[in-house]
Amino acid sequence: EEDNKPAAKADEAAAAGASGAAAGASGAAGAAAESEFASWPVKELKRYLQEHGVNPDSFVEKSDMVSKAQELASKGPAVADGASAPGPHPPPPGYVFDPASGYFHSSETHMYFDTKSGGYFINGQWLSQDPVTGKFVPWK
Repeated sequence: EEDNKPAAKADEAAAAGASGAAAGASGAAGAAAESEFASWPVKELKRYLQEHGVNPDSFVEKSDMVSKAQELASKGPAVADGASAPGPHPPPPGYVFDPASGYFHSSETHMYFDTKSGGYFINGQWLSQDPVTGKFVPWK
């Protein structure tokens, strides 16, 4: 079941950490966001950085990518209320925003959709939709 849901976007986790610290919280939520990025595979860190306009090829160490991802996430989520598409790709019909993941989800197809990249996620892999055939192909 875990492979069917993408990792929650760290934007929301970091924003929760920042708001918790502002309210005098212990900062545990911020630490949770930090450890979340550290546990991500390099491929996902690179994708996250690209989606936020940062060239991941400029980093040599994973720890540097983690630090930059944390910096980007501390700026807060792209959309505060999560009610509208935060990226250039509108969600397909039938997809509803899932605040737990930060993506749009279809209960019919069980796929998640990322409005920033236009990518779909299911069974532990990212896919794109071929504009000609409409078929889903592995993300390149």
